[in-house]
Amino acid sequence: MDILDLLNDLTGQNLQPLFHTPRLGHIRHSLSDNTALKKLGWSPLKTIDQGLADLTTFFT
Repeated sequence: MDILDLLNDLTGQNLQPLFHTPRLGHIRHSLSDNTALKKLGWSPLKTIDQGLADLTTFFT
């Protein structure tokens, strides 16, 4: 499930993404590498699902 699907489930909405023609300089694909953070013992306090649920509760 992607983030928009999760937000739709949490809010009861049916929002759909809008895709536009890429502009010069836009980054097509981007990935995060958290290997160094894991080696330092870091881990997130919440899952993305928990964080978005908290966020939607805060704003509603």
